[in-house]
Amino acid sequence: QTEQTNATKADMQKLLGELEASGTTADNLKNALFSKVEGNKKLMQEIDSMKTESEKQEKDSKAFLMQQTEQTNAMKADMQKLLGELEASGTTADKWKDKLFSKEEANKKLMQENDNMKTESDKQDKELKAFLMQQTEQTNAIKAYDEKQTELVGRLSKAEQDEAR
Repeated sequence: QTEQTNATKADMQKLLGELEASGTTADNLKNALFSKVEGNKKLMQEIDSMKTESEKQEKDSKAFLMQQTEQTNAMKADMQKLLGELEASGTTADKWKDKLFSKEEANKKLMQENDNMKTESDKQDKELKAFLMQQTEQTNAIKAYDEKQTELVGRLSKAEQDEAR
């Protein structure tokens, strides 16, 4: 035991000698250790703060989920009540389905009529454009004929004047 104690003391003396030789004093070590302890305390406080915040968020989240569950249950109850009233009044899901289907069919027919009217309108537009093109061609032909007539009348008039001289 004594030998071990003496060896440990010698190791400690050697280590202290090396520390002092490197400029490290007991005060420096104490300050560094104190600084580390303070840093660890701050870190622990931050961890505690984060844990507290996390617990608060978890509590808020649970409260929100409970509220959502209550609202969902209330809506389910309202729907069950409404279904009960509908069945009591003789309205069945099949009747609602039939009504919806007939409305859907009416909408399809209306869309088809709308498409037919658009097709007819497009057809009439094409016919009108063709008619207008034909009218333009006829008008141009009449203008050309009138110009030819005017030219002929002018030549005839000049020829008569030449003859009269």
